[in-house]
Amino acid sequence: MPSSSGTRRFRSPLTERPALRARRVGQIIERLQARYPDVQLPLTHQDPYQLLVATILSAQSTGRRWLNRVTPTLFAQYPTAQALAAARRRDVERMIKPTGFFRQKTAAIIHMSQSLVERLAGMCR
Repeated sequence: MPSSSGTRRFRSPLTERPALRARRVGQIIERLQARYPDVQLPLTHQDPYQLLVATILSAQSTGRRWLNRVTPTLFAQYPTAQALAAARRRDVERMIKPTGFFRQKTAAIIHMSQSLVERLAGMCR
């Protein structure tokens, strides 16, 4: 809606009604899929949870090669959010050390996993 100066005021999507917000999100997703139909993600993953962990691990990494070598081993040892939430820091640090910034990344993925387990109370795998 234009203001008195003729410019449009920003309306936060967070203040929109849920039905309107859901429709807008659907429209955005449709546009993105039409524009980028064959997106290939470079991170090795089997589900959205693994993609989230791999994305956190990819921060400040110099190459996907190390990351895609580390994640299969990590997910074999800790296949679920519950397993990673209960993991010992030093064990995870040892596994992801080649990705760099391994102490911060370990804290981030363990905390994220714990948050998922708490918030979703058994709904996440």
